This record gives sequence, C-alpha cells and structure tokens, in this order.
Amino acid sequence: MSTTNLLGIDYGQKNIGTAISVAGVIEPKDIFANNPGIFTNLKKTIKDYQIQKIVLGYTESKNKKDILLFKTQLEKQLFLEVELIDENLSTKEAVEIYKNNRNFHKKHVLEKVDSIAAAVLLSRHNA
Repeated sequence: MSTTNLLGIDYGQKNIGTAISVAGVIEPKDIFANNPGIFTNLKKTIKDYQIQKIVLGYTESKNKKDILLFKTQLEKQLFLEVELIDENLSTKEAVEIYKNNRNFHKKHVLEKVDSIAAAVLLSRHNA
C-alpha cells in the first residue's frame, strides 16, 4: 500500500476527472472542465490533500500528444512528479464499477465516470 498521497487524473478534451489516494485509501473526487482554470482547481486539490505525486492516464490514441503536453504543463505549473499509467479500458471499467455498486442511472454514470476512471488509475498504480 502506498503511503504517498497521490492525485489521479483521467484526461479528456472536455473534462478532467480526478481522484485521490491518501494513506492508500482511494476516493473519486471532482470533475473539472478542461479549460485554463484547471490548474487553479488542481492546485487547490493538491494543497487540500497534501498531494506528493500525480498519476496521469495515458494511452496510445489520437489524444496522446494532448496528454503529453498536459503532462508537461502539470510538471511546470504544479512542481510535482507526474507518472504516466496505462488508461486502456479505465472508463469502461469505471462504468462497470458504477453499475455494480449504485442504483444505476445512465445520467449519474455520465456525471461521475471521469472521476471513477481516475480512481481506477490509482488502483492500478497502487496494485
């Protein structure tokens, strides 16, 4: 179990899902619009949870250049190590988790899936 406080990020062109791992306990957190204000929001999360490292989902997809640019921006603006982790099927896995653990409503899944996917990334990292 990791004792490093982590911030998991599921990057999307419209939204960015976040989750935290504090003392090894993973919790989905906020979903932010992917706009210039994202770094202010992430700085607050980092401060609130004393985050020491970021885990960013990465895949060999059409978004890979955007993800790598976002990684560079995170490192420059937040001054933390950013580790890339395979995000293949993390969103699908997040939907399945949500379906199995809640009263399933498609609207709710769409509202929460990005932060749950970020939690899946942290779970993979901590495994």
